[in-house]
Amino acid sequence: MTQVPPFLVPTKAITAGFQSSNQVWINQSIKRIVNTINANEGGNVVIEGGGSVTFSANAFKDQSYNDYQGSVQVYTYYLDPTRQDIAEVMPGNLLAIDSQDELQTLKSFGMINVELEDENGNALQISQPATVKIITSAGAGTNFTS
Repeated sequence: MTQVPPFLVPTKAITAGFQSSNQVWINQSIKRIVNTINANEGGNVVIEGGGSVTFSANAFKDQSYNDYQGSVQVYTYYLDPTRQDIAEVMPGNLLAIDSQDELQTLKSFGMINVELEDENGNALQISQPATVKIITSAGAGTNFTS
């Protein structure tokens, strides 16, 4: 029997058109533990592909919003903005309305997905207040000028 690996929460890309067929793409990334940190101590997790996430001590709540004290399994995924298929895998369409109510196209400098679980696979949340520092790479060759 083939084992199906667990996946991170899938991202959805929807292409819709007026009086036309619509398409939905659901992209899944295999769920791999990047690091395990102690909730009481916090810690830094390096994200493969670019970036890191640093959690302060005592920054986690369980599903009932109680302070969580155990091991935190950290799953991450980096979405490189220089990927050839970025339009197909990016959640959303990078469109926005500016202050003059005009449609504008946004530019992605990368995106990360971070999921937190206890040692039994139950989802954890960030407590409030807490300090979480996120650093992400903008992708090779990304131009920051406008």
